[in-house]
Amino acid sequence: MDSNASPDQSWLIASCPGCSRQIKARKEILLSNLAIECPHCKSSLNLDSGSSNLKEFQYAKAEDLQEKSTGKQRRRRRKKIKLIAWDLEESDSKEEEVENEDLSNPEHSGNEQRIRRRRIRKNKQSKAYHAFTRSAVYIISGGGLILLSALLYKGISTITRDLSSSTDNPNISIVPEKNETKQLSTNLSVQEKEKCIEIIQAFTNAKTIEEKASLVRHPEITSKRIQESLFGPGKEKYERIAFSKKHFIDGKYFIYLVVEVEYHNKYRFFAFEQTLETIKMDWEISFGYQLLPLQIFKDKRPESIQEFRLNLRNGSYYAHHYSNQTKWQCLEGFYTGNPDFKIFVYVDRQSVVGKDIITRLTPATISNLSQGPKEISLSAIVNLKFNTLSETDNQVELVELIQDHWIQ
Repeated sequence: MDSNASPDQSWLIASCPGCSRQIKARKEILLSNLAIECPHCKSSLNLDSGSSNLKEFQYAKAEDLQEKSTGKQRRRRRKKIKLIAWDLEESDSKEEEVENEDLSNPEHSGNEQRIRRRRIRKNKQSKAYHAFTRSAVYIISGGGLILLSALLYKGISTITRDLSSSTDNPNISIVPEKNETKQLSTNLSVQEKEKCIEIIQAFTNAKTIEEKASLVRHPEITSKRIQESLFGPGKEKYERIAFSKKHFIDGKYFIYLVVEVEYHNKYRFFAFEQTLETIKMDWEISFGYQLLPLQIFKDKRPESIQEFRLNLRNGSYYAHHYSNQTKWQCLEGFYTGNPDFKIFVYVDRQSVVGKDIITRLTPATISNLSQGPKEISLSAIVNLKFNTLSETDNQVELVELIQDHWIQ
């Protein structure tokens, strides 16, 4: 015990007479004539004979005392310090480290010395927390590196594969071309129908060929055909749309309308081509244009093959040169919106084109027999000719199916 130290900074180390464990206590406890009881064996440490008559040991109250700080001392952390430390060897070795620093000043006398005692407690929980944190950081960092490496490898592999594919096939471009048709819908909207009606009215009211040409597709071809033909709506007016449909054919969008002609109890068929920018009328389809008008074809009966755009459906008229039903299949040729266009077309059942057309016009299996077979028609562009042995002007042979729709 240092006799020169102040009482609140002096310690006494003693051994318990019962269990021989070492005990460390503040000097002021000793000066207060209090008795100390060993917490292990409950023996009394009678450090002062005057305290033996106390009925209750007061060491627990001594633990509540706190060290009085002085202005001369500087501490990094203010902590509650126990005045009694049990099991000196265990506490000193496991719980705290005490570092004595001699801060004597040579300018003062030898009796003026200051001893700073600093207690550093080891926080086992803090060590475990830091260890867990470091482990977690290592794991996350390692996982991130693995993921980054995988992404880099995947990206490089994909680029390499794309480059190799484009090199092998020169027709494939690395930059995809813009496909405008995918931006249009196959559903026909009300606005699109109204736009088509506006085009019909504008074409009807147009007074010059230039005005008409601005409303139709392929004006470089159609303008000349409009001038040379008598096809047109004339003074027709239209009440309502009886049928409407949008089709996607050969990468293009086409709108079909069947409108009722006002005061005439008949209908006219119109066709339009739609793009992202505009809607244009297909004049040839809308007004039934043929390279050779049907009436002229009937009157002159040319021996050469002629191209026609028409509808085909199964017929039942077998007469004259085509009365053999086992050899010929009768078809009716007509044009939507033109009641004057009518002709009987015959095709050889055993020919390639005959088998193809018969298959197309054969109805599917009927689930409800009470409804009867459903009539099927085929819109097509075909080659027709007269047979020299036939004397009729309304019976012709089909020799070729050019395409199964009207769009050209």
